[in-house]
Amino acid sequence: MSQITLGAVGFGLARLLPGFKRLFIFEDRATAVAQEQAFQEFYANGLHKTEAATGVLLFVSLLEHRVVVLADEGIDARSDAEFWADTDQRILQGIRRGSLRDGLIAGIERAGERLAEQFPWEAGDRNEIPDRLIVRRE
Repeated sequence: MSQITLGAVGFGLARLLPGFKRLFIFEDRATAVAQEQAFQEFYANGLHKTEAATGVLLFVSLLEHRVVVLADEGIDARSDAEFWADTDQRILQGIRRGSLRDGLIAGIERAGERLAEQFPWEAGDRNEIPDRLIVRRE
């Protein structure tokens, strides 16, 4: 009977306190889950459908404590891994300072700089996919 009670208490705490739930996620699993979720969001939101393949996703998983930056092949071909790692770090720095907002702004600005540099706006260009923030509870 005590095992059932302890299990129920653990389940209740995990549901009410996300930080408690995080204690039960292994680091490798947290990385894999965040990467898979980011990949699904990238394709579900059509970021792979731009004419010049310039879609960029900045994905933040608060439960797994992970940031995943995904870029379509057009922009990725013109950026090295160091650039994307720097974008990732800018987001994480904002989060570490206690501001997810500031971290996202820094990451968006960094990705925007590269897009403007490599794919400058020309007459007739249009925003093919709306710029937006998507928040999912789980």
